[in-house]
Amino acid sequence: MSSPVLSPLAFAQLDAFTGSHFGGNPAVVVQFPAADDPRLQDPGLLVNVAREFAQPMTAFLSPLEHGACTISYAHAAGVSPLPAI
Repeated sequence: MSSPVLSPLAFAQLDAFTGSHFGGNPAVVVQFPAADDPRLQDPGLLVNVAREFAQPMTAFLSPLEHGACTISYAHAAGVSPLPAI
């Protein structure tokens, strides 16, 4: 049985907590196309994505209605969901 084909995810690596390039803390932001994307329900996958980027923190964004989004953070030890903003 084949796995469903899922769309690629947009991502960016940013310098957080700084006003200049190459300063602060590196962080990765991964954007999912929809809040119901099945990959968001797999904490193991999110941790593996975070490990692949090998940065201190990876944020996962998923859109909601009216410009709001949900954010989850992952690092090598696990996933930390946050309320919608």
